[in-house]
Amino acid sequence: MGCYVTPAHDDRVKTMFRPGLDVPVGTLTVPQGPAEVSTAAEVRRGYRVHGVIGHSGALQTASRLARRHVGPDGTVYAAGVAIPQRADFNTLDNPFFWSADGAGSPGAAAGVHFVVFNPTSDDFKRVRQAMDGVLPDGTTLPFPPRAEGQGFNSILRTTRRQNFLVPPRAHRSFPLSEIQA
Repeated sequence: MGCYVTPAHDDRVKTMFRPGLDVPVGTLTVPQGPAEVSTAAEVRRGYRVHGVIGHSGALQTASRLARRHVGPDGTVYAAGVAIPQRADFNTLDNPFFWSADGAGSPGAAAGVHFVVFNPTSDDFKRVRQAMDGVLPDGTTLPFPPRAEGQGFNSILRTTRRQNFLVPPRAHRSFPLSEIQA
């Protein structure tokens, strides 16, 4: 697949979402709500039939509620509700071009940045593993590193990752953090 722009429309849909998803050419927003969540069984089937897992389909197995949940305050969360909260933004610069030690990147570069809030570091780890074909139900799909069927991770080239310290529980708010695994 090489990069996101080069492949045919159907290949981009398989890479970003899941195999077998019908998305008309020209669609700008693909629904990803609770009703469209992929299950581990669907991800395994996509892998078996197409050799592809897709980015969203795979991570949804670990990032969405598997069943309805009632929070401590009585709030009802439907099956399929996203646990992590994420915001994306594009950039046309390279904030890592300059660095304190002079070892920055060789030049400006386009990129996508995002901020995601996960209730626990273990939750973050499960979602990252699902994107690599290690599903929360114990399934491990045998992908070699950067295999095309691995979805977006096959073309992603991450140059920097940054994490931050989460405040103590008494000073934060995350309604789904109390769900028992």
